[in-house]
Amino acid sequence: TRRAHAAAERALAEELAPWRCCYPAVPVELRVTDGAVERELLRAAAAAGLVVVGTYGHSAPARAVLGSTSRALVRLSPCPVIVVHRDTVVDKARPAIIWSGGAPSGAFDAS
Repeated sequence: TRRAHAAAERALAEELAPWRCCYPAVPVELRVTDGAVERELLRAAAAAGLVVVGTYGHSAPARAVLGSTSRALVRLSPCPVIVVHRDTVVDKARPAIIWSGGAPSGAFDAS
């Protein structure tokens, strides 16, 4: 329903607000859909440069492997995918490392 979509969009916007403030130059599209999660994310990935998804593994064994949605995205996405645990804390003072296989290709300052 429209009301449920609006509530979901507000919740998502609130959840992402701190990240959007820290990284205003990074374009982020908020989209609430009714379709199957994997299909909708793969559809969005077709026009994206990067997909970032969270994982909700609650126990150590659950965190040791990716969830089915994350696995499907990593395997089938036409663009790079980053899977981040919900409790991850980003230290903006430390550089991010870009690694495309083989030796690291360099680092960039994410701030």
